[in-house]
Amino acid sequence: MDATIAVEKESFFKEESDFLKDILSLRFFEFWKNSNLAEDEKFEEMRTDSRLELYITSTCNQHCEYCYLWKYPELYPSEINNQEQILKNLGILLDWMIENKFFIPEIDLFTGEIWHSTFGLRILDLIYEKIQEGFNCGSFIVPSNCSFLNDKRAWGEIQRR
Repeated sequence: MDATIAVEKESFFKEESDFLKDILSLRFFEFWKNSNLAEDEKFEEMRTDSRLELYITSTCNQHCEYCYLWKYPELYPSEINNQEQILKNLGILLDWMIENKFFIPEIDLFTGEIWHSTFGLRILDLIYEKIQEGFNCGSFIVPSNCSFLNDKRAWGEIQRR
């Protein structure tokens, strides 16, 4: 009986994985692979629906009461908030996108407020490096409370990037 349950469980997870791959392929990957869509009049509609949202970290220099990451820390547990691992994973993701020759029309970099920090600058540097290596994207949106503007050093670092 236990062997049957294990086989059924394995089969279920494989079907679930295949289903997710199909959804991602049809909804995102096929669009990202076909950069000629950028010239199509429906591109703007698809751009809105096919952008990539990256949630980098919940680390923040503010504690805004409206912030869902602050209100609900279980959404981004502290044990997964490792800067080196985040950088490594972002590099792997961007390399995979380069390898697949994806064109990402828009990327949203959601995060706590890190743009004043070395970590935030390392994120920007990594993305720039991957663009130099062939990562192809349209634009970036970086929601921010812009507190880095109060720090002349941080502001200058952001401008240099």
